Amino acid sequence: VNFIHQGTVLLQTITDKVEKDKRVVSDLQTFDFVVSNIEMGVNRLVQLINSLRSFSRKGTLEKAKTDVHLIINNCLTILEHEYKHRIEIERQFDGDTLFILGNESQLYQVFTNLIANAIQAIEDEGRVVIITKRLKKHIDIIIKDSGEGIAEVHIDKIFDPFFTTKEFGKG
Repeated sequence: VNFIHQGTVLLQTITDKVEKDKRVVSDLQTFDFVVSNIEMGVNRLVQLINSLRSFSRKGTLEKAKTDVHLIINNCLTILEHEYKHRIEIERQFDGDTLFILGNESQLYQVFTNLIANAIQAIEDEGRVVIITKRLKKHIDIIIKDSGEGIAEVHIDKIFDPFFTTKEFGKG
């Protein structure tokens, strides 16, 4: 990624020099467009790598001061390929940061699973709303989706380990 990024910086430097002498590159606008798209792709890749690094960080079961909003945003980055162009994600966060005392690795796992379930509950287009609320002695985190919901017959089983209504290999 660094190699690609440095290449785009070099290309931009060349473009800036060439812009002074239009005879060298006949289609400078196309060249600029390609360079900016490469840079946009690199920035997206860097963001994804940073999110994956945070997600995969091996931790102990120790609790530490952890930013819930950062974790949720990183989980959304990791899951973006699941919802992009079909599901609107609405964040209703209470402030810019929301720190809690918790295990970061476990929180990543919980939020990834909850958000993935919300996304998978929506067949075509829809909406997922993530709300955080600061209260006196705790916080509320609410994840709502526009999917069908859980069938009444399955409600009693939602906390059973490994329970799923999905096909084998999908749940």
